[in-house]
Formats: sequence, C-alpha cells, structure tokens
Amino acid sequence: MSLFSAHSDAHLPIVSPSSPFQPKAQQACVSCRKQKRKCDKTLPTCGLCARMARPCDYTADTAQPPPGSTATASELATLQARLNELESRLNISSTQAAHEQQQQYQPPIQQQQSSASAFDHNSNSNHTSSAALPPIPPKPQIQSPLWLPSLSRFPSAIFLDIDCFNWASMPIPKPAVDVPAEVFEILNARGPNTVQEVAHEYFNGTHAWFPIVSRKRMSLGLSLWDGGPELAFLFLAMKLVTALPSPQVGVHHCSPAAFGNITSVCSGSGVLGSEEVNGSASRNGGGGGCGQDTLGMGPGPNFPLYAAAKRFMSLLENGGSVSLQLLQGMVLVALYEIGHGVYPAAWMTVAACARYAEVLGLPSFRGSSRMLGTCATWTEKEERTRVWWAIYVLDRAICLGNKKRFCMPEPDEDVIKLPADDRAWDEGDPSRGPAHPITLPPTSPTHSLGPFARLCQSAMQVSKALTTVRAVIHGNVYGKPVPFSLPTLTELSESLASFANHVQNEISPHQASPFNNSMSGTTATPSSSSASTVVQQQGYSFLSLLPALSLSLSGLILIFDVYCSAENQHLGPGSEGPEAPPLQGPEHEAFRIQSVQGLREVSFKVRDVSIEVLDAVILPTEQRKLSPLSLDALYGAMATLHWLWKEGGDSDVREALEDVRRCLGRVSMRWRLATEYLDLIRHHDVNFAMTWRAST
Repeated sequence: MSLFSAHSDAHLPIVSPSSPFQPKAQQACVSCRKQKRKCDKTLPTCGLCARMARPCDYTADTAQPPPGSTATASELATLQARLNELESRLNISSTQAAHEQQQQYQPPIQQQQSSASAFDHNSNSNHTSSAALPPIPPKPQIQSPLWLPSLSRFPSAIFLDIDCFNWASMPIPKPAVDVPAEVFEILNARGPNTVQEVAHEYFNGTHAWFPIVSRKRMSLGLSLWDGGPELAFLFLAMKLVTALPSPQVGVHHCSPAAFGNITSVCSGSGVLGSEEVNGSASRNGGGGGCGQDTLGMGPGPNFPLYAAAKRFMSLLENGGSVSLQLLQGMVLVALYEIGHGVYPAAWMTVAACARYAEVLGLPSFRGSSRMLGTCATWTEKEERTRVWWAIYVLDRAICLGNKKRFCMPEPDEDVIKLPADDRAWDEGDPSRGPAHPITLPPTSPTHSLGPFARLCQSAMQVSKALTTVRAVIHGNVYGKPVPFSLPTLTELSESLASFANHVQNEISPHQASPFNNSMSGTTATPSSSSASTVVQQQGYSFLSLLPALSLSLSGLILIFDVYCSAENQHLGPGSEGPEAPPLQGPEHEAFRIQSVQGLREVSFKVRDVSIEVLDAVILPTEQRKLSPLSLDALYGAMATLHWLWKEGGDSDVREALEDVRRCLGRVSMRWRLATEYLDLIRHHDVNFAMTWRAST
C-alpha cells in the first residue's frame, strides 16, 4: 500500500481488530529461515526463539529497515485497525454521495431526513475513534491524461526519412481498429439489405456525376476482399452523401441483435446483386428507402449520421489506416460538407484529402504501389486516377468564393491523364475508354469525353481564372499592381466561354450558342455537334454534365466581376484599405466595359440553366443526381442580377433574378448550401434598402 511504500510489505502482520487469536507474521523469522526450522510466526517472538532465549527478527533480508524504524506488534495492530476504519469511512462517504445524487430533485424535507439518517449511521459506525481521525477529503475524479499513446503502428519513417523507409523495406501493418457499434447499427438499420440499398442509392445518384467508386468492382465483390473498417467507413460515407436534409427528426433505432459483419452483409455476388441489376431495390416513398434517410435536424456536428462518420474517420486516421477506400470515404464526407455548407470542416477535410492522397503516392501508379499495391486491372488503375481528380475538383471549387490558395498541385501531363469514358469504366471495358492527355483542347471536335472528364477540364479552367484573379488582388493590396495584359484576359475569357458553349452543345446539340461571338470568339461547329451526338447516344443526362457547365460559368463570373469595377480589383466592394488602382490604359477601360456586358450575358445564361434545373429535378430520383458544385454559378448570377436591377431597375433583370432565386429554393431540398446562398442574398437586399432609405 502507499502508506508503507518506504518499507517492505513482507513483515506486516495480518491483524483483524475483532480476531481473538494472537497475531502472526506473514513469514518465518530470520533465525528459523537460516536453520531451516519450522516457525510458528508468533508475534513478537516465535516459540523456538523464546525457548532458545535469542532475539526474533521478522524483517526481510533484502530490505533491512534503518535502525530505530522497526515498529512493534502493538503499533502495527493499531495502524491496521485505523486503516480498516479509514476504508470503512470511505465506503460510507461514497454511499452517501450516491444517495445525494439520487435525491437531488427531492423536496427539501426529504433531503433533510435523508441527510439526518446518513449522519446518524455515520456517527454510530465511527463512534470509537472518529474524533481522533482527520476529516476525509472529497474523492478526486480520475481523468484521462492530456496525451495518450497512439494506437497507430504506421511507420513514421515515411515522414521522417523516406529513403530509409524505402531501402529498409519497412512493412506497413494493418491498423488495429474495430468498426464502432454505432456504425454497425447504422449499416444494419433496415436489416441485412441495408448496405445493398446504400450502394443502389449511391450509384443511381451521386455516381452519375461524381464517379470515383468502381461500380464494376463493387458488383463483382472484388472490393470486399480487402474489406474491414475502411470498407465500412466507405459505405457509411456513401450513405451520408445520399441522405436528404429534413427539418424532421427521424433517427432510426435498432437492437444490438441486428449487428452483423459487413462482409457477411455484402456476401454473395457483391454489394450490387440482382436487385441492382434489375433496378428493383427496396425504396419507399415515405422514408423507407435508403435515399430517404433524414437522420437528425441538420447537417451540423449534431447530425447523428455525420457525427458518426467524422468519429469513424478520426479513429481510422489515428489508427494508421492506409487504404484507397478510406480516401474515397473522406472525399465523400468532404462533398457532403461542401453541399450542406458545413464550414470550416469542409475546408479542412478537402485539405486532409489532399495530404492523404500525397501519402498514398497518388496520382502516380508507381508511387502508389508501395502503399496500395500494384494495380491488377485497368479498372483499378482508373479508380485511383479518378480519386485524385475528385480531390482536385473539390479543391478548386471550394476556393471560388474565398479566392484562397489551393492545396492540390496542378496535374502533371507526364504522370496523369484525363479520366476515361464513364460508361466504359462502369462496364469494365478498357477498349472503349482510351485516356486522353490533359493537354487535349477542351473544345476538341474529334474527341468525346465523359461528364467526369469534362468536369476535370472545367476545374483546370477555373484554376487558371482563380490564379489570375488572386494575383491581381494580391498585387493591388500590397501596392504592386500586376501589369494589365489584354491578350491574357481575352484568351482566358474566350476559353471559358468556348468550353461552356461546347458543353452546352453536348447537352442540347440543336440549341443556339449561349454567348455572342465577341465574348466566346467561336460558335458551335457541326463537328462539335456530332461529338455531342455521340455523348447523347451514350446516355449522359443534363444533370451529369451540369457541374462542368456550372464551373465554367463560375469562372467567367469570377473574371468579369473583378474587372467590371476598379474597386473589385482590391478586396471587393466595400472593403477597407487603400484606394482602388487606377485604370492602366484604354485597353483596360475597354475590357471593363466588356466585363459588364459579359456579366449580364453569363447571368442570363445561368438563368436559362436554372429553368432547366427546375424541370430536371421534379422527380426525387433525379433530384439525387444534382451536384452541389452547380450552386456557385447560381449564386454568382443571382448577386449580379441583383446588382444590375439596383442599377437600372429593368423588369427582365428582375424576372431573371426571381427565376434563379426560385431554383435555389428548390435545390435547398437536396443541398442546404442553397439555403446559405439565399441567406447571403438577403444581406444584399438589406444593404440596398438601407442605402435607399439613407438617400431619401
């Protein structure tokens, strides 16, 4: 015990206050041990030593106490008795504290009676020596330390000395992480078919425009071979990204008996069985289907499904998990946070995805083979490419509103190519899915690309626009204006407009060009229409190509918004700081006028797109295919139309503004980010009303 830590416990007697027998030592005395004689261990002197008239010593040989510190038998008995009494009082105090917690809501009279009875019991049990003992301090609460040893067995040499990690061929052990019980409960909420329903809703919704999980490998069950906590997290993220927001609370509960093994749930012919092939998976209109999950009040940290996914992701990260499935799940969680406006979590998660992809060695197949193993099939190789592109797209899209620096580097044409055709990848047919280089012109009339490849091309265009705008604003803020280059800005704006025309022609081959010749520089050609016919024959819908079109329109709004007014080239209208830089010549003034006209044209084009979106999302099945990456263009157009209406008060501008606002209201049923944009536009209305009242 701690009270006797300075002495050996071997010589302590076993004493009981109520025992009538003579106390005895725990071991034989020193003389009996040396002579190997039987010792009766009687205190203070054994029988043999008493008969031989010699001193009896019960101390251990290995730990001799200092002179004068040996306690007598009576002192030891007294200490033992006091120790027993202390333990008794501690037990009584803990029992009394428990009664007080249970009776904290009782009336005052009952509390006084309970306290009196506890006091009487305490005084009766301790009447012998309670006055001689000091008061018992409150029992301290044992808290976990500020740091705990990491559960990860991941080799730190990857970050400390990569060369040592490579030539030493250090192994990467599997993480010792178990699937949490709450994840089992969520993935078994509707019985053994819950995971099949999750996969069905995901591949018929988000996968239409964001194909980063191999449908073919999942249907064949190949992904289950490496199943484990990472696979469970991927299914949880797929369920999260397909869940619809709802103001109603609909948390599903199930008994622990419903827990099961993820791999057993997904056994058979894979996650996508016959129900997926026949398209007859269970979906109830009243919330019974997997896509109708509304687990909680909103998408914030208290959202049960979202909170479970974030906890599981942190657990896998701390456990040292290295898996492509974990990265895919992280990307889907980031997409959910972007779509529902969960900031700054979305900003942090995208950065974490970029860092994790760098650790895995993506997008290089040679660099990723050390962590993920070699690619055995073309489908698996394409899957790794698409995951890297997905992070790149989210990294560029999340910077549209804040104009901050990127986390992902620009793609290297020697390392990565554009994603292959989406249909060919879903069917596992490499002969129909040639990969094109990233240097392929976005408006090439001789090549037809899938929607995801178009989205990647659009993200690269947006990256150029953001880099240009950031350089202009940064230079003006720090007093080093960037020299105005009309050819550079004209080329950038024409490239974005031409790409938007090209994607629009792929969606509607017979529709006229949305921009005039002065803005785009080119119009739709018959060859591009023929290429779009091929795309339409492959079955790509309007909603699958909408993200690529919307990002290009957002890039145009970004460029024109900065140059339409000199104040916007600083930190935006109404910002504090030095005065806006003056125009740098007649070319600068000409491009400013062109930017105002371009903003109007792009905003009306977005208005037309919003009407098409309203027609496309009438059915709930189509609403799940809507991308949150399309909302920035809607907000940019709405803010521009609001500004144009304040300037001129045109009725057509007002009508277009209401159409875009109505579209965002409909989209808010799928993504709460639309609600955030509507709240932002209300600030424009308030500021306009206050300015108008001040002027009148």
